[in-house]
Amino acid sequence: MIGRLRAALHREGLSFFSRRIQSLARRVAGYERVLVYGVPSGAPRPPADDSGASCVELATPAEALAADAPWDAETLAARMGEGARLFAVRDDGAHTSFGWVTTAPSIWVGEVRRTLAVPRPLSWIWDCVTPDAFRGRGYYPRLLHQLREEFGDGSVIIYCRAQNAPSRRGITKAGFVEVASVMRIAGFVSVRSRGAAPERVGLGGKEPP
Repeated sequence: MIGRLRAALHREGLSFFSRRIQSLARRVAGYERVLVYGVPSGAPRPPADDSGASCVELATPAEALAADAPWDAETLAARMGEGARLFAVRDDGAHTSFGWVTTAPSIWVGEVRRTLAVPRPLSWIWDCVTPDAFRGRGYYPRLLHQLREEFGDGSVIIYCRAQNAPSRRGITKAGFVEVASVMRIAGFVSVRSRGAAPERVGLGGKEPP
């Protein structure tokens, strides 16, 4: 036990304690923190992708299931019926990373159990999944690069849990910058916007009954 603790401290340093403090706070006080990222208009363009991979839209549940999307038919039909669009990176015939996009002035964020809102409709990227077999090969940031091209800088926005380090790395690698931080503690939710925000992020409605 002591040996494993020493090894963890040597490997992780101070982050060993910070992660465990955050985990304890989430359990005791209902703490959750979500980071919101956007791409300001005029931001540097990502380098051209010459890998041969492409971004495709899976427009129907049948197409998504044929592409081995990691959701069942009922979930796919419900999300698409509400206007969400599913995109994927396709490389050498395989679909390697998936992400949903909803274009609206607000979106429900289950992690903080509130709606986030912006002054005008933006394309919210959410619930992105890269299957285990394709992780660590750059497909997630490639998906986000392609969605920047599809919807345009200044019009795309994405969020993830603050403790999700792999997702944060992929997001920033794709050229997104943090525009807001949303924190929930014991039912109270607050938003702190960043100076680089292309749009001000605020709170919308509470959890529906």
